[in-house]
Amino acid sequence: MALIAKRIADKNGTMIILDYHAEYYGLKIERKVKHVAPKINPRYLDSEELAGMLDIRGDATRQRDILRRAYTENVARSSTFWDDLKKNLRDMAENEKDFHIRTTASRVLEIVERNLAIKGNIFDTEIDSPLNVIDPNKINVLDISSLTEEQAQIVVAHYLTEILNDRKNATFGRSSRFRSPVVVAVEEAHTFIPSDKNGRSSRCASVLARIAREGRKFGVSLILVSQRPSKLNANVVSQMGSFAISGLTHPRDQSFVMEVTDEVPNELSASLPSLNTGEMILAGQWVTVPALVKVDLVEEKHIGMDLDTVKLWKETSREADVKHKRISTEELIKL
Repeated sequence: MALIAKRIADKNGTMIILDYHAEYYGLKIERKVKHVAPKINPRYLDSEELAGMLDIRGDATRQRDILRRAYTENVARSSTFWDDLKKNLRDMAENEKDFHIRTTASRVLEIVERNLAIKGNIFDTEIDSPLNVIDPNKINVLDISSLTEEQAQIVVAHYLTEILNDRKNATFGRSSRFRSPVVVAVEEAHTFIPSDKNGRSSRCASVLARIAREGRKFGVSLILVSQRPSKLNANVVSQMGSFAISGLTHPRDQSFVMEVTDEVPNELSASLPSLNTGEMILAGQWVTVPALVKVDLVEEKHIGMDLDTVKLWKETSREADVKHKRISTEELIKL
């Protein structure tokens, strides 16, 4: 993934990496990487999305209903969005006759104030589009690692929708931010397009499916990255034109990959459990025939690699010995 980003940067391309585990923090490629925090305008969220962004649990139906009542059209249009939302909640907490409504409204007000204090920087009531923080012709790493799963899905849904609409505008000659194609990479993709078999869905699955089906017509390329491919939605994965398959040990993951690619011969598929770091099987449109390859190491990416546990134990042990003066001067010189 980092290698693809590096090659895109070499060609002055535009890429957006949705970084769910902060694995690309510190990635530096010739000053062409921009690390950004997501921004979203709460006015463009419906009440359920706003509830999710405010950490109101999905099963807290009373709290979500109170928020829906407080989140009026006047609040959405107001120049003092949060003040007016909290005012409506406070009015319910103080003036409603029903005891349960009063206590629930008071609790929702506390949740709103707490989340604004902790994660308020993700909200921007003045921003027209979340794409304003994304730069064309750069590798944009969107850090969504601090968000809950539901919050990340809401943010991803809004960003992907804006990207697709923007590229449609560019294709039809209308005003747009991205005048050239965009590559979108989704890390931990099983979080955003889970398999239908487990009965789960996500708030961004539909737009991801649309991009997988239609994106190439408008210059939006999609990369899905997952260490558990069997947990991905097979219908979306089947729309992928190319595959890079690294070591897979779980039989279910191996079977899934063989099913959706339908190109990898048995002799190559048999090597999946034993592939070393950096070795991959490439299949699909980017190669003439499936091939086992060695991928270049990207020195600019330091996070996300496997840790050398024994080496780190040894280093911290030495540091502790030095700190507590348990090493002689001669031994210290040898170190």
